[in-house]
Amino acid sequence: RENFDSMGPTGVNLPGGWTAGYLGAVGTQNRLTMEPYAGNSLAITAMPLIVSDGSALPSANVGTVFNMGATGSADRALGNYPRTNPSGDQIMQVAVVNKLGRDVTEITLSYTGEQWRQAQGTAELKPEKLKVLYSLTSATTGFTYLGASFDFIAPQDDPANLGLDGNDPNNRAVITGTIQLPSPLANGRTLYVRWHDWNDNSTTDHFFAIDDVSITTPKPTAIPPKFNAVSLQGGNLVISWTGTGTLEQAGAVTGPWTTASSQSNPQNVPA
Repeated sequence: RENFDSMGPTGVNLPGGWTAGYLGAVGTQNRLTMEPYAGNSLAITAMPLIVSDGSALPSANVGTVFNMGATGSADRALGNYPRTNPSGDQIMQVAVVNKLGRDVTEITLSYTGEQWRQAQGTAELKPEKLKVLYSLTSATTGFTYLGASFDFIAPQDDPANLGLDGNDPNNRAVITGTIQLPSPLANGRTLYVRWHDWNDNSTTDHFFAIDDVSITTPKPTAIPPKFNAVSLQGGNLVISWTGTGTLEQAGAVTGPWTTASSQSNPQNVPA
């Protein structure tokens, strides 16, 4: 789970595994098509992280990546503000390595979308929103749009140019959903998830941020243990089983039962 609080109230460094910036050449990629995704094969240009509470536009009114939160507050979020120059559409992206020791076929993604400023005038495609995509291929290719159910849509969509409290329940939303991966994510491989913020050429964009990002996978279902046929080999009973569990032993059927000193499978027991 990433809550971005490690950035601190004055920090200028992203948490490990995260990248934020704009796509492609400066100011050329605006309102990219999601299906099929036009952002594939475009490089991400990382941008400096600027501290903001949403109360004012950047001193240079250009595309910006934000360490977002109330002034002095330890509660932080990762935000951005698309502008045609020097950015266009902006990306917030995380790389997650599978270290579970097994394949992953399903993930649950949860995040909180926050709005820290309303500034949208006459947009080309209202309302403004963050769109979520993922890739099993690389940091720049293979991305698939997850659909409208994962979008964060601006809670406040008004041309009035003013700061908002992104922690106010009226200015935020929790988005959660489960994703069936098209192919297993093998142990050691990387999943990439990105939040794509459209730049609107015709107006000033809102300040959006993400917080409390969680990417989880269900625990594998335990297979009930089942004994195979017992055989006699060289004066030993050979006992083997399938499934998971703990082997126990007792001097009589009525017990008491205790954990066997050896959990080897198969188990050799003197006849």
